[in-house]
Amino acid sequence: PLSRLLEQLLRNLEKRDPNQFFAWPVNDNFAPGYSVIIKRPMDFSTMKQKIDDNEYRSLNCFIV
Repeated sequence: PLSRLLEQLLRNLEKRDPNQFFAWPVNDNFAPGYSVIIKRPMDFSTMKQKIDDNEYRSLNCFIV
């Protein structure tokens, strides 16, 4: 199923981020001005939740 493919892709992405820069959401308290610069933030924990909730309808939705 699609969810297994997406989980595998996400695990591969996480392996490429050993410092876990993309592990959790970033907010303006942690990085002032972040929301001004980054208009569509995404992090691995949010992506995992979206996979679990079947919010990605296709591989393209996951990539975009």
